[in-house]
Amino acid sequence: MGSGGAEGYPSRPVTIVVPFAAGQSGDILARILSEPLSKSWGKALIVDNKTGAGGTIGSQFVAKAAPDGYTLLLGSSGPMAIAPNLIKNAGYDPRRDFTAIMNVAGVAQALVVPANSKYKTVQDLIADAKARPGKLSYASGGNGSTQHLTMEMLKQRTGISMVHIPYKGVGAD
Repeated sequence: MGSGGAEGYPSRPVTIVVPFAAGQSGDILARILSEPLSKSWGKALIVDNKTGAGGTIGSQFVAKAAPDGYTLLLGSSGPMAIAPNLIKNAGYDPRRDFTAIMNVAGVAQALVVPANSKYKTVQDLIADAKARPGKLSYASGGNGSTQHLTMEMLKQRTGISMVHIPYKGVGAD
């Protein structure tokens, strides 16, 4: 037996559900983890992207899966803390329906502009946003995403007005 834990586990492939679009950080992390886990367990680890609704679609899927350890969720603050507070019925309760078994990563937020932008500091951006309310825009991985809420907090704390452009996910076209 490998270092997989209980005797005989896993006896078949394990699926790790990523509730976000392919190509973004959670997906990449799951794919990086899949190789050493597959090697350690001697069984395949399948990465399955089930996207949408701020991560709740994939999270709902895992919450309803058999509690046998063969369907895992790569959770994050979005579907575990944010979505259940923004969506009236997320379809799961993070405290009741999931058990955290491992912290795999910490993700920092970064505010970036093109290298040739006129903004060289956050203060430059804030000053321009104050001078031209509602004329600047910012993108995020979707409504209620950590990027969206981080920018809403910046707007609130600085008194600026910017237009939110939500995408389907960070890796989406």
